[in-house]
Amino acid sequence: KAAVNRLILDKGKNGLVKLAFADWNDALNVTDDPEAESVMLSHQFCLALRELRGLMEYAGESEYAQFLAGEYEKLKSDINRNAWDGRWYARALSEKGNIGSK
Repeated sequence: KAAVNRLILDKGKNGLVKLAFADWNDALNVTDDPEAESVMLSHQFCLALRELRGLMEYAGESEYAQFLAGEYEKLKSDINRNAWDGRWYARALSEKGNIGSK
């Protein structure tokens, strides 16, 4: 729960997971913007939230499962609103310029 809460509380201005020191591929130097957001990490976190929700329901933690479901919906909405250009998803969002889209 601590890892999930950290990702939820430390999102960027667009509501996506911050890029921090590396994206899904540590070898790529995407940006030096400390507030940049990773679309790929955000997609991965969405999947994790859905999977964890199911596990929490199975474990009898329905209140936390509901919380995770709400966080999933918020993140999904933020990704689609801020990273989708109508044809492609950006790779990263940054004040220095978005990467990987129009």
